[in-house]
This record gives sequence, C-alpha cells and structure tokens, in this order.
Amino acid sequence: MMNPLLREPLTLEHVKPRLLGDRETTPGLNFIYAHMNRVFKANDLNALYIAAPGHGGPGLVANAWLEGTYSEYYPGITEDEQGCAVYIKQLMRDKLIEHQQYVREYGEDMPEVKDWQWNAEPRTQY
Repeated sequence: MMNPLLREPLTLEHVKPRLLGDRETTPGLNFIYAHMNRVFKANDLNALYIAAPGHGGPGLVANAWLEGTYSEYYPGITEDEQGCAVYIKQLMRDKLIEHQQYVREYGEDMPEVKDWQWNAEPRTQY
C-alpha cells in the first residue's frame, strides 16, 4: 500500500496490477455511485443506493470510506492514512477468510485465484 492518500504525485508504481473484485463490475458501480450521489445531493433526495454483495463490493466500500460514511459506522477506521491502512488490512483479512471458506467447500482455489497469472508486461493503457 503505497501512497494511499495521494500525498505525492501518482505514478505507475502506485497502481495495483490487479483489481480486487471484478474489473468489469467495479468501474460501473463506481460510476453509478458517484453520479447518483450527485443527483441525491443536487435534489436534496432522501434515497438509498442498493448494490448486491459480490465482486464489486470492495469498490463500493472504498467509496463509502472516501466520503466518510464508512467511518460513521466503523469509527475505528478513521479518515486518514492510519484508517486507510486498517481498512485495507481488514479487506485483505476478509478476502482471505472468504478464500479459505471456498477451499473448504470446493476443495480448490477460488477461480480468480486459481486462474490468475502474473503479467510481467508493463501496462501502458488505463
């Protein structure tokens, strides 16, 4: 976890090579979240954005942390670099538990782990 709060200019080394969650789902959920949030605020709406748990979950939780909602419900995860580190460690622990449960049930790694390959090629397009 390097430069989580962008205290220095963002570089390629700061970008995680593999997205936690589904790379097709998370950007779409983030897009909807951001724009619905704007609509809610602009129109003073009392509304709720509901997304089912799954591969896009980490992206939505990250949005809630960035806007401060997550810290309201989990005060131990503060809105600073230390809170960000605690949040990421919690996320990794939860994913490890999920993986262990999957292995116990199916006897093999989760598909996103089993089928993953290290791509040593530098990424040029984002």
